[in-house]
Amino acid sequence: MIKININNHMSMITLSNFYRCTVQRILTGCITAWFSNSNTHEQRWQSNVDTAQCVTGTDFLTFKGIYKRSCLKKTANVIKDPHHPGHALILLLTLGRRYRTLKTLTFRCKNSFFPTTIRFLHTTQH
Repeated sequence: MIKININNHMSMITLSNFYRCTVQRILTGCITAWFSNSNTHEQRWQSNVDTAQCVTGTDFLTFKGIYKRSCLKKTANVIKDPHHPGHALILLLTLGRRYRTLKTLTFRCKNSFFPTTIRFLHTTQH
C-alpha cells in the first residue's frame, strides 16, 4: 500500500493523514470491542495508544477518551434508530433528563456496552 501511494506521487501530508486515520480507526474499533469486558490493566491499553502515536506521529486521546467517544457515537445511532434491537434499552425517564439505568447482578453485565454507555450519558449531561 505504501509503495502504491508513493508511486502515485501523493504528498507526505496526504500519506500521514491516511495512515493516521487508518490506525486511529483500527484502534477505536479494538478498544470499543474489547475494553469494556477485559480484565487487562489500563496501562497495557495506554501503551497500545502510545505505540500508535509513535507510528503515526500524531497525538490521540487517551484510551478512555477514545472508548467514551466511540460509545457515545454508537449510542447516538441507537437512540436515533427505533428499529435497533438495543433501542428499548436506552430509555429516558419521565422528566426527560436522565436515562433509565439497567439493573445488573454481575460485573460482566455491569461493564457491558449499554450500562457503560448510560453512565457516560449521565456524566456528559451535567
